[in-house]
Amino acid sequence: MDFTIGILGIQGGFSEHECALRKCLKQNGGVFEDINLKVHRVTQASDVPGLDGLVIPGGESSVTSRILDDAIMDELCTWANDDKHILFGTCAGLIVLSKNIENSMAGQQRRLSKLAKLDITTSRNYFGRQLNSFEGQIHIKDKEVSELHTGKNDAPDVCNGVFIRAPGIVSINSPTVKTLATIQVGEKEVIVGVQDKNCIALAFHPELTDDIRWHAYFLTMIIKRNSKQ
Repeated sequence: MDFTIGILGIQGGFSEHECALRKCLKQNGGVFEDINLKVHRVTQASDVPGLDGLVIPGGESSVTSRILDDAIMDELCTWANDDKHILFGTCAGLIVLSKNIENSMAGQQRRLSKLAKLDITTSRNYFGRQLNSFEGQIHIKDKEVSELHTGKNDAPDVCNGVFIRAPGIVSINSPTVKTLATIQVGEKEVIVGVQDKNCIALAFHPELTDDIRWHAYFLTMIIKRNSKQ
């Protein structure tokens, strides 16, 4: 099976996401056989047609909202509205995909509204500024994600999360949105991973760890959607 994955190449960890996706293949220690992945950066509207999946990486969400021109925003919106196409946002990508953004920059939410697929409220810089970046234990709430565990040392329902000036999900506003992951902060359980239909988003950076589960889950969604055609 041949799949083409785009990584929004405005800013952020393009190469880290590409490496994580390739680690999902059996020949690289992953879980998928007989899959050929083509991965390329998306920087203009003409890069969008033909994609099976799109990764919106971390970075600075306000910068992303300013750099994306109308042509690529319109093309991405049309593409994302086809349910067989799968979106995967991490950190700033979560903010881009959220219908409600707390602490947003002026005009940011209006600019990103075309791509907002998740009916959630996300707080920008929820965990603090750059100096408050941290690593913590993520609790995986979805069995399909847990079952993609390939490590030997971690329990299947936990993983390490890297939070860099990270957002947090403060509310889920639709019954169709399901919680994929949480993190315990003091006495509070904060939602840091969600899914709705063809869209998944995380507040942390799975591409900065050796754990392939989240990228493998993204590919699983693409395989399932394409097998129904």
